[in-house]
Amino acid sequence: PAKAKALGIEGSVIVDLLIDETGKVRNVQLVRGVGQGLDEAALEALAQYEFEPAYIQNEAVVVQIRYSYKFILDWTDSSE
Repeated sequence: PAKAKALGIEGSVIVDLLIDETGKVRNVQLVRGVGQGLDEAALEALAQYEFEPAYIQNEAVVVQIRYSYKFILDWTDSSE
């Protein structure tokens, strides 16, 4: 987000994800955030993720995982 970038804020947003048997994210819950719009951006992006389904004994299952979404500013000068 522009606000976080302007303030030079970066960091990791930690979430719990509920992933269904097809690999689609069904629930995203914030565990720890960094604020300044990064939490919301991570939640929105992760809600659209698709994962490979998890399997137990050849059967696709619903799983919950903890996931870290890391925001890192690119400090290179794009004018070079």
